[in-house]
Amino acid sequence: MKKRIAASLCTLLLIFGTVNVGYASDFTDTAGEAVMDTAVLKTRTEEEIQNEEAHQDAGSDYTKDIREFTDGTGFTDGSSAPANTWDEKESAQSPGEDRIVENGLIYRKLSDGTLSLVGYEGNPVDCIIPSSVQNMTVVRIAEGAFMSCETLKSVQMPDTIIIMGVNAFRSCRNLEYIKLSNRLEGIPRDAFALCTGLLEIKIPGSVKGISMEAFALCDSLKEAEFEEGIRAIRMDAFSYCKSLKEVVFPSTVQRIEDGAFNGSGLEKTTFMNRGCVLEGDYIFPLKTVLYGYTGSTAQVYADQNGHMFIAIEDSELETADLLGIGIAEKDAINITWRAVPYADGYEVFRKKNGQWVKIADCGSGTNNYTDSDTQIGRIYTYTVRAYRKSTEGMLYGKRDENGLWIRQYFDQTPVAIRDTRRLSDGSLGIKWETRRKAEGYEIFRKEAGGSWKRIKTVGKVNSYRDKTCRPGTRYYYRVRAYAHGPAGKVIYNEGKGPDISLVSRLLQSSVKAEAVGRGQVRISWTRQSGVTGYMVCRREEGTSKWTRIYAAGAGLSSYVDKTAKRGKTYYYMVRAYKKADEKGEIFKNIYGPYLKNGIRVKIL
Repeated sequence: MKKRIAASLCTLLLIFGTVNVGYASDFTDTAGEAVMDTAVLKTRTEEEIQNEEAHQDAGSDYTKDIREFTDGTGFTDGSSAPANTWDEKESAQSPGEDRIVENGLIYRKLSDGTLSLVGYEGNPVDCIIPSSVQNMTVVRIAEGAFMSCETLKSVQMPDTIIIMGVNAFRSCRNLEYIKLSNRLEGIPRDAFALCTGLLEIKIPGSVKGISMEAFALCDSLKEAEFEEGIRAIRMDAFSYCKSLKEVVFPSTVQRIEDGAFNGSGLEKTTFMNRGCVLEGDYIFPLKTVLYGYTGSTAQVYADQNGHMFIAIEDSELETADLLGIGIAEKDAINITWRAVPYADGYEVFRKKNGQWVKIADCGSGTNNYTDSDTQIGRIYTYTVRAYRKSTEGMLYGKRDENGLWIRQYFDQTPVAIRDTRRLSDGSLGIKWETRRKAEGYEIFRKEAGGSWKRIKTVGKVNSYRDKTCRPGTRYYYRVRAYAHGPAGKVIYNEGKGPDISLVSRLLQSSVKAEAVGRGQVRISWTRQSGVTGYMVCRREEGTSKWTRIYAAGAGLSSYVDKTAKRGKTYYYMVRAYKKADEKGEIFKNIYGPYLKNGIRVKIL
């Protein structure tokens, strides 16, 4: 009774207490939590703060008094606590070089070069905490960092965060959703107390324990999911969460303390650990039904405290209702079903010759299966049943004997063209990703403004060389897979993706060059269709560098060089080019080949 009165007083303090309330020990008897008055914290000078930080870095006894939940069965004695476990409640207001403000969030630099998020500016609503700021990793959320922030509605925590301080989100009454870090070691005292708008919480497996009153008085909390890994839930952790109806304690939970769910709306709990220690007589409301294994501590607790107990072994497994079936990626079939309470796993069946044949065994945390062992065009029918392992053998639920069926088609992902080449002979080459169940591929091509035409059908290959291209012409390509169904009907992959295009290589023009007068050379070439123009280039004998001396239009086929000097020998070449006709082209111009040595002309 004394413990119940103490717990009730603690809850009253949560409701009516002021910010000046100091908390008694939240730790083991040998490592108590320091009782700190926030009014005192608000009046500390910068010099006092720096002195305290100096003591912290020196490993003073003061920092050993403030610890976070780490091992789940109790609190550390300081030997294994991470460095920099002390958070200043008013550190967000302290000036200094170690204070960083970015995107409305305030950080303090820790002695190991990492960052602690200590507060905010303005009125944050949807807060996405970054994993790093200015190349420093954000590893902590400080004590009271967002306490009483009335505008905050959602928080996404990066997986770099390991430690969270007490009162971190306390009284954020409009907070509805928070995604916790998958490396968070524990949830400290009052972390989310009085977050009356919080709707759901998923506790990752990295969290070893949930401290006292961590979620107390979260009136709207409807779902609390605990992943495998959590070990302890401390006193009043979820007290007066009136919307919470059901929780499942995974096999890793070793201890639940008195009042942990007292005053909540909890109607049903399931214990997967036979030996979970239940401390106190008022952990759950009297109406809560406890599910567990026969002979477990949950059964003993239920018998001693007037709760109804239902043995998991004796409860029938429900039918795994089939929710849907569809074509999955990589031309497979995916089937989904409703999770069955207390199931250890699921068996997936596929019909063959009118009989159900088991094709897969899935774990309890799975409610879908993808069957890749299928053929295009065939019909497949599936069903699922749940099972549970017990001391007397396997217990099976019923299965839907009708099942769900579907015909296997290609998925709608288009065949991806991964490489294109302009080849030296003027042809164009394309390569694509193969589809495992395809019997072959059809290649389609069109010109700008034209319509698609199938130009080739190939087998189980992944490339094609188009030798029917006109020089300097832009072509668009698509590839689709095909396979034959049971009746010989051809089935195609109909997915349409972005069109792949490229311009075919230009031809090498035939060039002539001859001296036609004093200091003049006439250069002529054969014209090509589809080009933008021609580059006329010259170099002196004894040099290797070509210099463009004229850019001729597409309609020209000759040019007279009047800048040649008597007594010198020159080499000339002409190169066709085509300007890019689409935005985003890597190359602005496409050039044709040219005579490497050029045409020699000596000026007399």
